Amino acid sequence: METDRLTQLQQVQVVPAQQVAATELAPFPKKCTISNLVKRPPVNIEFHDLKFTTHNAKGETRHILNGISGRFLSGELSCILGPSGAGKTTLMNILIGYL
Repeated sequence: METDRLTQLQQVQVVPAQQVAATELAPFPKKCTISNLVKRPPVNIEFHDLKFTTHNAKGETRHILNGISGRFLSGELSCILGPSGAGKTTLMNILIGYL
């Protein structure tokens, strides 16, 4: 089971949305405006060899993320692709500070 999990993690990819086939993306509205937002400096997020390990109720070690790298650039739309249970939500929770 653990080997299957690690195989799934190796399949997770962080890619710019432009690289995803257009048929996989929902269409954007023709005109969308956001007003009254405070101007903030651009923020890029980059991570290298990210690992996240936890222990189950039996005390067994579980590797949730193992060696994940990627970057999100300010002003670019990105998506995280991977099979169910591959660690996509765990990755986002780490990046936004929940874990």
